[in-house]
Amino acid sequence: VLDPLRTWWGKPITVNSGYRCPELNAAVKGSKTSQHMSGQAADIDTGDRQQNKLLFEHIRKNLPFDQLIDESNFAWVHVSYRADGNNRMQVLKL
Repeated sequence: VLDPLRTWWGKPITVNSGYRCPELNAAVKGSKTSQHMSGQAADIDTGDRQQNKLLFEHIRKNLPFDQLIDESNFAWVHVSYRADGNNRMQVLKL
């Protein structure tokens, strides 16, 4: 998901959180089943909520994903992908 997104965007995208070991995931109060712990999720940010919304919409409309989450009114975007192909295409707002 990230490489095609970066190619389309043509500008830097910051990954605030990618893989998390269980200890770090617990420290940041992540879900006990977080896909971050298996390296299947990333929290991404452009530094601007409106631009984050553009990333979100592009992913939603054009790329495969398991979960796509608008975090705190586009403060950042969570995106996950299951390599096994069983992607739910679930869109959420937290």
